[in-house]
Amino acid sequence: MKNIIVYLCFVFSAATAQNLPVLSTTSLNNPFIDFEHWKKGNYAKDTGNTRDQYVGTWQYSQGNTVFQVRIFKQDQVLFDRVFNGQVEDYGYLDCVILKYRLVKNGVVIFDNLASTSYNTDES
Repeated sequence: MKNIIVYLCFVFSAATAQNLPVLSTTSLNNPFIDFEHWKKGNYAKDTGNTRDQYVGTWQYSQGNTVFQVRIFKQDQVLFDRVFNGQVEDYGYLDCVILKYRLVKNGVVIFDNLASTSYNTDES
């Protein structure tokens, strides 16, 4: 379930300037959660603070490889689906954002730790 939430944050995140109203609220702690909870103006809120256990900086090292991950919370992220310039569906979700750095043999392969964006098409 938590992996699905992280996946949704990366796949559907979109930054828009629209102010769309929250029409309902769902707890992410609900065991009977509907995977369509992010649609129809709903706000899927982390009422049980389950994301807290993931927040922080994590590092893996083996030989000449260092992989560092920084995880932080982002509240009320807007996800919307736009068709022909019109918002068809939208919702809000409390999610976690992952940023990482991969270094092999002293060469930085990828690094977006300093990025201020959480959008998937920006680094």
